[in-house]
Amino acid sequence: MQIPLDVTFRNMDRDEHVARRINSHVMKLEAFHDAIISCHVVVEAPHHRHRKGERYHVGIRLTVPHREITVGREAHEHHTHEDIHVAVHDAFKIVRRQLQDHLRELRGRTRQRRPTITGTGRLMV
Repeated sequence: MQIPLDVTFRNMDRDEHVARRINSHVMKLEAFHDAIISCHVVVEAPHHRHRKGERYHVGIRLTVPHREITVGREAHEHHTHEDIHVAVHDAFKIVRRQLQDHLRELRGRTRQRRPTITGTGRLMV
C-alpha cells in the first residue's frame, strides 16, 4: 500500500485488538490485489442513548487504481453488529466482493446480459 492504513475509532476508545484484526483484513486484501493505494477504516460506536445493545458502524474507503471502493453499513441494519468483530468482518467481506468485481471488469471478464429475443413464437416465411 502506498499510503499507510488509517484506522479511526469514533465514540469509543481505541481497541488494539480490533485494530490488529483490521490490519489483518487489509493484509489479506493486499495479497489478493497488490495495487491498493490507500485504506481508511472508521469504526463507530453509537451514542449511549440506546436501550438495547450497541450496534457498531464500520466504514471503509479503499483506493485502487481507477476506482475508489467505499462501504458503509448503518448499524441498525444488522443485529449481529452488536459484536464489533462481526461488524468489521462483514464490512471487509463486502469490500473484498467489490474488489473482485472491479478486477473482473479490468480483465474484461464481466458477465454480459444476453440479448432478449422477443416475438410471437411463429416462424414467418
